[in-house]
Amino acid sequence: PVPTPTFTNTPPPPTPTPVPVTPTPTMTPSPTATLRPPPQILEPKDGLVWYDGAIVFEFKEQDLAYDELYCLNTMRGYDRTLTENWSYPPTGSKKPAIPIEANVFRVAQQQGMQCIAWSAAIGKGSCDNIISESTEIRIIGLPRPCTLTK
Repeated sequence: PVPTPTFTNTPPPPTPTPVPVTPTPTMTPSPTATLRPPPQILEPKDGLVWYDGAIVFEFKEQDLAYDELYCLNTMRGYDRTLTENWSYPPTGSKKPAIPIEANVFRVAQQQGMQCIAWSAAIGKGSCDNIISESTEIRIIGLPRPCTLTK
């Protein structure tokens, strides 16, 4: 006799599950903020010795946008051990001159400060948003010349 074929009820092979293609991250360089050059300082000269009176921080005038200003960065005071323990917050002005009252320096001197370090920059909207490089740090001595090297 002729053998009869036998049929099995075998399920078909599973359909392959598609593997999601994850793109490999490419390192896109983040845009580097290009800072403007710092403002040019006219006064006070580096190494100024303060005896009394207001100090006017003056800058070479430059064309600033309507929302930009000259900024006197945080002034930092150092005592005789060259420890920083006094500061005066950033101050800005649309004009290229920022006067700081004599009382500010008297308070620093009464608190034992012998050196005040400061720098300047350009701010946009406020001195919290600096858009230029800062000037080199300058020193004001209270009441004699001061250097901030240990």
